Amino acid sequence: MKPIRIGKGEFDKFRELQKVKRNDCHAVFSSNLSEIPWPFVTSGPTPDQLREYLRSQSPILDQVVGMFIEIRQSTFGGRFFIDYEGVYWKDNEKKGHRFVEWLPEEPLQTKPRPITIQELQSMQNAYKKRSTLAES
Repeated sequence: MKPIRIGKGEFDKFRELQKVKRNDCHAVFSSNLSEIPWPFVTSGPTPDQLREYLRSQSPILDQVVGMFIEIRQSTFGGRFFIDYEGVYWKDNEKKGHRFVEWLPEEPLQTKPRPITIQELQSMQNAYKKRSTLAES
């Protein structure tokens, strides 16, 4: 597994390049032996007319594609998945095989700030007022 340094901005760019958002991972791309990535748009093979090629849109994405094709040459490429830990591809049994591990320069996932007791009480009071008004 290859470690790659990444910043939050570069990581967020993967999501911006997506055409179809998925809940199972941060971003999904495909590539063939040409090493030109395109974002996920449909299950199964992506028809040529639906491919939006992304070469040189992200230096890290270009690096990942090169590594992916090295691993998947015999299958002529395929789809790879990006999450907060790194990048993986899936075999025919849908088992993930991680080939990149992120070395984040900063946290990739922003954790929400905890709310204070005062904020919680204020939200509860507002909810009670709305409920009372709705019943009237």
